[in-house]
Amino acid sequence: MEMEDPERPFIGNQDPDQAAGESPSAGPPLRRMRTSLVSRRRMEEMQQQETHQKYLGMQVGELVWTILYIIVLTLAYFLPAIFGGDRDVDCQMNTALANGMFGWVLFGLDAMTSVIWISVFAIKRSRDAPVAAMTEYVEKATIAQAVAKAFINPLGYAIFFYWNMVQWSSLTDECLTGYDLFDFLLWILLLLLCVA
Repeated sequence: MEMEDPERPFIGNQDPDQAAGESPSAGPPLRRMRTSLVSRRRMEEMQQQETHQKYLGMQVGELVWTILYIIVLTLAYFLPAIFGGDRDVDCQMNTALANGMFGWVLFGLDAMTSVIWISVFAIKRSRDAPVAAMTEYVEKATIAQAVAKAFINPLGYAIFFYWNMVQWSSLTDECLTGYDLFDFLLWILLLLLCVA
């Protein structure tokens, strides 16, 4: 019967890597490397999801403010109906309608871009779209929205500004009293907004 060398470790108790002649310090095991890669990928996805939420929050916030502007301009147009009284029929400027159109058309188009962005985002999320697909959508949709606003806002503001320049010739004393004065001051603020 062959005697076992006491200095030779029992192979059955050895690590497979050591038994194969590999040093345990040569590198992390393959399973540990895979776990590390998966963890890193999950962290990247979580960071991307946080970015998605950030952009979504920006869109919602912008939409809320735009809707508030529309509500304010709409209430300004219907002030006589709400609090009673009438605008002076001798005032021909019709700044109340101009203010209302600014809110309904220009702010309305601006709000529509946010509504489309948020709606498509919600649809994709409800269908459990992959994180990579959501990231691609957020990037492309945000760029498309910026291009649309770069076209709508300057063009709309320019049309509103120059179209309303002709109203100065209709300015009379009747336009500087009561509701007409409020409409006129609000109209001036909107013109300043166009210039800014």
